[in-house]
Amino acid sequence: MLGQFTQKLRDIVDGLKGSATLTEENISQAVRRVRLALLDADVNYVVAKSFIAKVKEKALGVGLVKSVSPADQFIKILHDELTDLMGKEEPTLIFDHHPSVVLLCGLQGSGKTTTAGKLAYFLKKKGKKPLLCASSTRSRVDEQPRPGAASTWPAPISSRSSPTSTPEHLMKMHVPKS
Repeated sequence: MLGQFTQKLRDIVDGLKGSATLTEENISQAVRRVRLALLDADVNYVVAKSFIAKVKEKALGVGLVKSVSPADQFIKILHDELTDLMGKEEPTLIFDHHPSVVLLCGLQGSGKTTTAGKLAYFLKKKGKKPLLCASSTRSRVDEQPRPGAASTWPAPISSRSSPTSTPEHLMKMHVPKS
């Protein structure tokens, strides 16, 4: 989903590259396309509306710097507002329970398995011992492709081996007692 959002933003910026200046017309068109990209990415309508209002206000109020293209100015405005929206500080993961559990849920095809694998890889690099556990009866998570080098990913555990397995049961079976 983030890849699609990124591509839409690139397309918007590419549309501004031919412009000599930021005008109210091309700003309105670009902002409309950003709003649609945010809504397509399942961003809350109120959040998207507020974000777009701030971007449009800043874009209309910005003075044109001759050495910077209109597309670059719009990118800067988008970047600044996205940074304010998402937060300037990088959040840290705190694991003070053993085992610590991270639950990912979402629609089919929304990237849960990829996110879980990337998170497990990140934690493995930090010296943790991640365990991937798929408790979906629909999924064939143990057969899903893994981006990057598959050998660096922890082996997933699936509830397909025992349809009555719950996530708690799978954890008890596979997490060593400490």
